[in-house]
Amino acid sequence: MLSDVSLPLAATNEAFFRLAFEQSPIGAAMVGLDFRFVRVNTALCRMTGYTEAELLARSFPEITHPDDLALDLHLTEALKASEIDHYTLEKRYVQKSGAPIWIKLTGTLVKDEGGEPLYFLAMVEDMSERRGFLAALHESERRLRAILAPMYPFIGLLTPEGVVIEANQSALVFGGLSRPDAIRPPCW
Repeated sequence: MLSDVSLPLAATNEAFFRLAFEQSPIGAAMVGLDFRFVRVNTALCRMTGYTEAELLARSFPEITHPDDLALDLHLTEALKASEIDHYTLEKRYVQKSGAPIWIKLTGTLVKDEGGEPLYFLAMVEDMSERRGFLAALHESERRLRAILAPMYPFIGLLTPEGVVIEANQSALVFGGLSRPDAIRPPCW
């Protein structure tokens, strides 16, 4: 609970939230309505390879991968129009080195008491490791299918309830089934 946090007497809510923003383990940015970075934290700088000063001299479209920019701009416009209150998407930033980095961005529009837009707030998580694990998993599945597919014996993987979650081509042909008709994802 927030009330259990002991702060020095001189600490204000603003100081507390400034520290939380700056020391967050995920990237955080305040972005102006013109899309320029207004404030960034250390995690975002580390993720992108830019210093704080370098990011503050840029806009988020300048570091967004060109293939991902249109959707992001569309969603920020939907925020401005109050069509949505936040959005989350996976996209790429282009690091200072020029290398792409996959991120998960959650963005919202901060408004004043009268409902007037002040700035965007972006929370940014590095998804590179997760995407690497998923790519390795997909490659492993592809190799397993390539090994099993040409085998003449019927090979299948079933749940204890008898639901087929994998089968080679021989088993599908014998059963007169197509892969989408026969294969059900595991339920565990």
